[in-house]
Amino acid sequence: MEAAAWTEHLSQLAAQLNQLGVVWAAGASSVLYEHGLTASVNDLDILVQLEDAAKLDAYLEPFASKPPELDHPKYKTAFFREYKVNGVEIDLIAGFAIAHDQGVYHYQFDHDAIDRVAILNGVGVPIAALEDWYVLYMLMDRKENKVALIESHFGANGIEAPYRLEKALEQPLPDAVRDRIVALLNNPDISMPGA
Repeated sequence: MEAAAWTEHLSQLAAQLNQLGVVWAAGASSVLYEHGLTASVNDLDILVQLEDAAKLDAYLEPFASKPPELDHPKYKTAFFREYKVNGVEIDLIAGFAIAHDQGVYHYQFDHDAIDRVAILNGVGVPIAALEDWYVLYMLMDRKENKVALIESHFGANGIEAPYRLEKALEQPLPDAVRDRIVALLNNPDISMPGA
């Protein structure tokens, strides 16, 4: 989906979600797009706190394209469901978790996981932290190109929320992912707040 369509669809959805009184944010490719790392977005990934998933699911129920996904070998997410609104796929994700060889990584989505609020067509759209998606993409299969884009961005622009990466290190991670995060945090050429 190109920029104009992304702005239109996400701002319309945000106008409705903002009225529901839940903590939510756009994630995945919307995060990359907001940071200027991609020219288009495939779908809208909406992150929500687990306690608010039922409320959002009830709101989006008329647009559901599949029943909630309950069991996936890699993704141990507590709630995942796909919807189709005006031809756009929306994925609702709560309690996002990814299994790997060292255990299960649980994405800690809360207010602190919101990096910024983009204003699209006059509507505030919470955007998830790029640092979190750096870790999540490393844990997903076939996402190295996105990881490399984010690393390049960090090298050029610095890391805005290093504490999100430090928080990720508190969880089980594959050694290669852990080593990559530590190397990034210890890189003297990358600027960080307070450094």
